[in-house]
Amino acid sequence: MAIRFTKPTLIRRDMDAVLQTMVDEKIGPGERKKEFVRNYSAHIGKKDGIVLRTYPDAIAFTLRALSLSSGDVVALSIFTPNVVCQVLSSFGLDVRILDSSKTSPISEEALEEVKSEGLKAVYLFEPMGFIPESKDVFASLGVPVIEDISESMDSYYEDGIRAGDVGDVVITSFEERSLISSAGGSGAFSGKEAFVDALKKEAGKTGRYTDMPDLNASLGNMQLLKLEETMEIRREIARAYQSSLQKSEAKPFLPKSSSYKTNGYAFPLIIDGRIDDAKKFAKDNGVEIEEGFSNAVGYKYRNEFELFPNGNAALSRCLVFPLYPMLKRSEIDTIEKVIRHIGG
Repeated sequence: MAIRFTKPTLIRRDMDAVLQTMVDEKIGPGERKKEFVRNYSAHIGKKDGIVLRTYPDAIAFTLRALSLSSGDVVALSIFTPNVVCQVLSSFGLDVRILDSSKTSPISEEALEEVKSEGLKAVYLFEPMGFIPESKDVFASLGVPVIEDISESMDSYYEDGIRAGDVGDVVITSFEERSLISSAGGSGAFSGKEAFVDALKKEAGKTGRYTDMPDLNASLGNMQLLKLEETMEIRREIARAYQSSLQKSEAKPFLPKSSSYKTNGYAFPLIIDGRIDDAKKFAKDNGVEIEEGFSNAVGYKYRNEFELFPNGNAALSRCLVFPLYPMLKRSEIDTIEKVIRHIGG
């Protein structure tokens, strides 16, 4: 059987927490939801927030909380998932897709250019742990920044910024592949009271129909409790993979700065060879791998180098390898061998 690309990090204690919620007969939005909001807000250094049933809900509620409306210019990265662009477009927003740089998912030059075109907000999705090296350019824009840490939570630069430090509002998903999974759901958080109040006002309009149920929140709370342990396992696996690339021609997608610390969400690699050949080799050796950005808004432009010269290589030649705490030592060894071959 092939090594699965991803697997949720669930243990018996997680299941016991969910079972207890069922026994208490309080599975809808309630105290456990409130507890999850408090715990997650504290973890990412924010004042407060809301947790909801779906990822598109969090995006939509944030757009309303920021009073964004049809025709407003919103900038986002080429690496942003299509679903984000779909929600933004449903509001009639003028979505501008921008190139990346070596130090940020959205380049400073691209942001400065769109700033003069009536920019109203920035949606900063941070793919696979890739956070910007500095928040200065975002702070200087004078518009709200929505920072999406669904894949970047707990990535950081030593003596620098952490995931969540850039955004006026911070969004995250809690789906199956997320670093913290509540088996579905999302959240929006802020350190600014005005934004917190606006988010809560929007959530209050639909209440029990959109709030995260306690059944899911109880799972999220348990995953938060063991987060430090699971993060260390992820980072340890990432270090093992990285060491297997010492003589490789492949290039890491994530920042090269020695002060950058990955969260171990994924191991993305930009290869020189043909994507299809690499995927076949991995499959033949029992390892599931995926293209890094096949679901990104920029993917359809991967063959148009002149549009996004900085991020084009990642769009067209990025492969991602299995990385999650439930991997066995023998499976990690197998994946390392595949990485060495594909990277070589």
